[in-house]
Amino acid sequence: MSDSALKQVLTFQAFRPDPDDPTTPVPQRLAGKKYLCLNISKGRVVWRGVDRKGRFSSAGQADGEFSDVLTQYAEEWHGFCDGGWVNVSINNRFVITLESNMSRKPGTESLIRTNPRAVIGAKYDRARRYAIHHNPETSASLLLACEDSLVRSIEDGLEGAGFRALRISCGLFAMVEDYLRRQHQVGGVRRDFVLIACCEGSACVMSQKKGQWSELRARGGFYSGVDIEPIMSISAPLINGSSPGVAIVLLHDHAGTPLASALFSRLEAHGAVDVTQPEHLWMVMNHN
Repeated sequence: MSDSALKQVLTFQAFRPDPDDPTTPVPQRLAGKKYLCLNISKGRVVWRGVDRKGRFSSAGQADGEFSDVLTQYAEEWHGFCDGGWVNVSINNRFVITLESNMSRKPGTESLIRTNPRAVIGAKYDRARRYAIHHNPETSASLLLACEDSLVRSIEDGLEGAGFRALRISCGLFAMVEDYLRRQHQVGGVRRDFVLIACCEGSACVMSQKKGQWSELRARGGFYSGVDIEPIMSISAPLINGSSPGVAIVLLHDHAGTPLASALFSRLEAHGAVDVTQPEHLWMVMNHN
């Protein structure tokens, strides 16, 4: 055994997952190393550093297209991450739909990344990349489709600037998936609700009735600032179509933002509850 291999065994590094292992949560892949979280939206990029102890550190934001922001801030970003590792969320040029009777073969969530046609059949489009989340109690599924060209442009841009992507996901989809999974874990699968999830200019609204995901609407990059009217416009039909007293659940990328406060104020009289946790987007990206 070589000296380097022996050192890896003695320090337990040989038993740790590789940084590019997508099946393992990011904190385990980069234990003891700092890395950067990016969220790329339409005309805006926000970022947050994670230090070597797994704590959130430096934050920033910039308006503009990702390629321009990357050129301007690449040097600064390299200071926030070891080895150029970044965890990426995209919130633009995607579609989230509610589907039924999708393939449920074991490992479909992983298979859809490598062989999406085997999971979604005739709906497959080679110009898109996919992710899926199944309702464990019914035949319904949430299907994410994102433009492959966007993902490739981000991958190429990061590589050209000396970065390596830990994972590229849709932050909004990840937030909704995380909430639904948590509901199932705590036994809330039969509770009726209308979920309004907002993430950096994108929103997803879905309703559940008697355990059935009954309706979903999602749009990417269609609102800005604290203007809640676009969000209310796509939410109103689902709220009005629900029974009186049904819970309205609000979920945001970050707790306590002006947008979150404005939306809660509008819907508080209807029994709305905000379940957003501090640093919610970054938390979901890093622990799932």
